[in-house]
Amino acid sequence: MSKATAKTRETVIDIRSQARVHTAMSIGVLAKVAASPKANESARVAAANSLLDRGWGKAPQQLVGEDGGDIKIIIRQIIETATVSDDPLVIEHDAGDQDATTE
Repeated sequence: MSKATAKTRETVIDIRSQARVHTAMSIGVLAKVAASPKANESARVAAANSLLDRGWGKAPQQLVGEDGGDIKIIIRQIIETATVSDDPLVIEHDAGDQDATTE
């Protein structure tokens, strides 16, 4: 790991640690907003959703492809091999009565 990568990782961990110090206060604020009749409805709903997501996890979402169909995954892989010996590559193929061997 390079020094720059290690420093970035250390910074991210430090920021997370600092943010987690405010967890209890933040949940209290969300609960107050969700319960406040003075807050507008969108703020109350957002606060309530945030509390539910943190307490129970986000609701599962169905993943669908185009037009609601299945998701199609295309996997393409290029494999490069190094030839260890100088012997030619031999490919054999059985095509019924014909014996095709390429050298």
